[in-house]
Amino acid sequence: MARADTRIAASPDPRPSECIQFLARFLDSFCPGGYEFLAPSERSAHFWVRELFTVHGQSALLDTAFSTLATTFVSQSSRNLQLQRQAAMLYDRSLRELGQTMSRNEAAADNRVLASIMCLAFAEVFSPLRNQEHGWIAHNKGACEIIMSRGDALLKTELGRSIFLRFRISGLYAAIGRREAFSLAGQEFSRLSRFANANYFDFLVEEMMSIPQLLKDMKDLATETVHAVVHSRAQKISIHASAIMRAMFRWLADFRLKNHPHPCVWFEPLRDIAESSDRPLYSEQLKFPNLLVAQAMIHYWATMIILLKCVLFCAPIVGNVAAASPLLGREPSGYLGFSPANNANACRQEPTGSGLDIELIQFADAIACSVRYCTSEKAGAAGPLALLFPLWVAKDLHESGNDTASQQKSEYCLGVFRTLMERGVKFSEPLRKHSPPQ
Repeated sequence: MARADTRIAASPDPRPSECIQFLARFLDSFCPGGYEFLAPSERSAHFWVRELFTVHGQSALLDTAFSTLATTFVSQSSRNLQLQRQAAMLYDRSLRELGQTMSRNEAAADNRVLASIMCLAFAEVFSPLRNQEHGWIAHNKGACEIIMSRGDALLKTELGRSIFLRFRISGLYAAIGRREAFSLAGQEFSRLSRFANANYFDFLVEEMMSIPQLLKDMKDLATETVHAVVHSRAQKISIHASAIMRAMFRWLADFRLKNHPHPCVWFEPLRDIAESSDRPLYSEQLKFPNLLVAQAMIHYWATMIILLKCVLFCAPIVGNVAAASPLLGREPSGYLGFSPANNANACRQEPTGSGLDIELIQFADAIACSVRYCTSEKAGAAGPLALLFPLWVAKDLHESGNDTASQQKSEYCLGVFRTLMERGVKFSEPLRKHSPPQ
């Protein structure tokens, strides 16, 4: 029996049937393998792309933006120069149509406008087309302004709820990267989020929403010179970080109790591997039940890295690490979410140091040990997208170290970013180069 041809069409045909076929094949390549068999509560956070297919033909603006995203992705992953030129023309056309639509005030509240902006933002992830400020950032700013004016109207449709949640996540990334307060983290939007949340990853993201303000407080602390004020602010930051950490532990315990008792395991039983300079830095890798579980866990680990860095920064000022008490005394399997027993073989460079420093590295190593799963063919294009932010957090941690192990691990993260860029995820390049303000 001949195998079915699952290759993506060479180019989108203007005829409706051919265009639909092209978009359908794009979705099959973009979404993780087996997504159609997963319950809605287990689908990747990037599943919003599937919903665009259900409203195709209802909005000329959204249809053009959707075609822009699909053509950009296919052209970059296939390195097809003709398609890349077509993607650039579609992008310019989408921007013009979006500008014309936004000039009519009544259209600004349309969910399809938000979905169109989301398509253009993700087109920028695969092919940054602006020479100045990255288009992904600009599109997120515009979308957040619209969302702030929409309120409860967002929740009236499935598309609106999904777009609201996804922009809240991407806006959160931008705020964390810039160490700025996040406009969609307020109580009003937390209330909307509780109604819109579809799965455990959404609830994890809700717990992350106060991190941008925490990091802004850290940035402000670095410029303060009055000793009494420094001590007071550091104490408040430690207490705040401790509170978020406790919320993270509650999330993990609830997640393991209600959803996945064993969210990740080693691909193969760990075995003794002779020390060698030829041995891969991360010789063993973690596997997950599905991409949403992987996305949730690696974001949990990245969040713990951010919080621990805040605690360790403030500890010398405050005079103790009492704020880290949620972590102190816990078994590694309790705060990592998996058993690290014998996982010294997982990484050629074992973490050195003591206490919280070791635990900090354990979280970063867990992210690195998830690369194989997230970049596998089964994970589709959504896998690398789920990995980008946590891997950037791990890279930032290792870049701040001055020992050989940190340098090797930093280079490993940079190597993954380079590989993803070669695969068409062009946003890897600005992430690879970006270091947050200290």
